[in-house]
Amino acid sequence: MQPIYSLEYVLDLLEQNSLLSPEQRRDIEVRAQTQRMRVLREKFGGIREAQNARYSLSPAELVASFGVTGPAKVPITEDVIAKQVAQHAGLAYKKIDPLQLDMQLITKTFSKPFAIRHVALPLAKDDSGLTVAVENPYNMELND
Repeated sequence: MQPIYSLEYVLDLLEQNSLLSPEQRRDIEVRAQTQRMRVLREKFGGIREAQNARYSLSPAELVASFGVTGPAKVPITEDVIAKQVAQHAGLAYKKIDPLQLDMQLITKTFSKPFAIRHVALPLAKDDSGLTVAVENPYNMELND
């Protein structure tokens, strides 16, 4: 059974890899809803505006917004979380350089609504297939 990309999954992964202490995890779990509202207000000015923009705060974005430094003295950023998720899913992690993106490939591969809904970005296409950056590697709709 595939894991579900959720706050619980991200916290489990970070704690299992000693990047987050049990106390830090509990603190994040307790404050998650309040923090979610704060981040959405900062990004959009309000919750309604975020809903109108159809923006969904990802588990990685939420956890990173706490600005926690784990027991290994590693700041828990979205990149750190993305590396952990990719490793757990058995996928390669690639830091995206916006200047290296192929805009023609991006605009021809997925429709904008599809790309936004699935948080997916085509990176390269060759004889072996299409390389896509995704937020959630367990999204079965993208694997088809």
